[in-house]
Amino acid sequence: MKRFKDYAAPEATPKLAPGARQTVMPWAMYAAMTEDDLGAIFAYLREQPALSNRVEPWTGK
Repeated sequence: MKRFKDYAAPEATPKLAPGARQTVMPWAMYAAMTEDDLGAIFAYLREQPALSNRVEPWTGK
């Protein structure tokens, strides 16, 4: 939950240089959620079966 809450302030949104590795996780969008809501999402995701797949870097295309 701390990771999400770290992005609650607008100035906390990372500003990365063009071409730098970007994250597709919308941290700031989840930062305003309550800890109960974040905990519910976490609990749900932990119940899902793991999938085996190759993770490719996101290019934004």
